[in-house]
Amino acid sequence: MELADKNRITSHRDEIVNNMRVDTVIDKLISSGTLNDHDENEIKEKPNSKEKNRELLRILIGKPNSFNKFIAALRGTQQYELANMLQNEGVATDAPAVVALHNTASNNLTENQAKSGLTNAELISKFENSSEKAIEDSLTRSLQAIVDSLDSKEVLIFLEKAGHLRRANRESIMAGSTYLEQHVNLVDHVKKGGKERCIVFIKALVETEQIRLVRSIADKIP
Repeated sequence: MELADKNRITSHRDEIVNNMRVDTVIDKLISSGTLNDHDENEIKEKPNSKEKNRELLRILIGKPNSFNKFIAALRGTQQYELANMLQNEGVATDAPAVVALHNTASNNLTENQAKSGLTNAELISKFENSSEKAIEDSLTRSLQAIVDSLDSKEVLIFLEKAGHLRRANRESIMAGSTYLEQHVNLVDHVKKGGKERCIVFIKALVETEQIRLVRSIADKIP
């Protein structure tokens, strides 16, 4: 594995160890020829999922050309947040001078905003000036992008603080057995709250620096 890819994994080791569903990933990696029977036995001898995850990472780091296969295995088992986290780390490391946004009042532009000419406030304004149906339709048409790209943890916290997510709502959303199902549940919850909750959701995406996703959703509004 290349040094840059090792660094990506190392920087997110705790998240991977704590959250990865390892058994299905092993199957994908065996199918792709990345792992062999000996590797599988080494991993499965570990007493719990966290130790198995640590062992898998140790093995992968020592194998050439294993990073992309690992990403493919995560996506193939619908563990999109982990895959996106690792790939976004690479983008952030390699991209030149992209300014990080910490609040919607910032006058700085992200790379995408510079290309589009829209500030965060202008992006939000586009939603605020659209009808409830137009926004809901844009969320529906953007569902695949949301499922693939959303980093939901901070978004849920934002919705909760804004009064648009109760404990029962969170439990209902997290009842999905995969990230895909959880993200679909979240979008359904957002749309049920009407235009106000949709706007709060968009603000949550902006606040958590998921500007590409906001742009993708905004582009679906006529």
